[in-house]
Parts: sequence; structure tokens; C-alpha cells
Amino acid sequence: MFLVRWSSSRTIREAVIRNLVLAGQMNDDAAAQELAKPVDSYEIVVAGPDMKPFQSVDEKILQNGAFLIDRKTKQKVAPSGVKIQNSEDGKKIQSVAFFFPKKSDSGISTVAADEKVVDFLCVVTNVKIDASFDTSKMMDSLGRDL
Repeated sequence: MFLVRWSSSRTIREAVIRNLVLAGQMNDDAAAQELAKPVDSYEIVVAGPDMKPFQSVDEKILQNGAFLIDRKTKQKVAPSGVKIQNSEDGKKIQSVAFFFPKKSDSGISTVAADEKVVDFLCVVTNVKIDASFDTSKMMDSLGRDL
């Protein structure tokens, strides 16, 4: 079982930063500054109680085995980076973050404004992780929240 979360959304970022403030790990001014920073990539995070499939691979292998897929055009977008988050003792993987560019090299948005569903696909060792995001429902008070 894996939790796949679109972590670059304002809603998720605000919740994570608010949690840091409440835990005393960040003050309100630093939180406001962090939230004001522009986000230049989509971040998809995979986490779960058993991350063993990720133990035997490195970030480069994960980068080659994951995609965001525009359901309408079937365009695949490869991640520009991957970050493995280990436990404090370094013995276990807690999560894996995949970073996808918001724009192509030619400056075109990788997720079109009218796209309603975006799929995330990751194949690692013998496990296939497939998640769909209904972007038409990913909205907040400022508009589309990706």
C-alpha cells in the first residue's frame, strides 16, 4: 500500500508549513517567506509503511521509471529529479519525492490548463504504482492548485 500525494499544491505546502510552525520548528515570518517562494516543479511524493521496493534502487533508476501522463494527449513527462527521504537513523526509506517540470524546454506547460486528469506511473523493482489526479477538483481560493 502506498500513499501518492501531489505535494507541490498550495494546500499541501500550507499544511506542512503550518505543522512546522505548530511544532516550533519554524516561525511565522519564515513560514510566510517559504510559502511566497515560487514553485517551479510539480512534486509527487510516494510513501507507505513498507518501502522495501525502493531499498535496492537509487534516484537515477527511479527517475527513469516514473512519469506524469497527460490523459488527453498521452504525453509522458519524465521527472527532472528524485529525492529519497530516509529515516533519521538512515536505515529505512520514509518517502520518495519525484519532481516534474511545470514547463517543457520550449516553454509549454506540461499539464495543460484544460487537462482534467493526470496520471502518475512509477515502476520500481517488481512493483507498479499508478495514481490518477483529477486536476479539475484540485482548486483552492486562488484557483488551480497543482
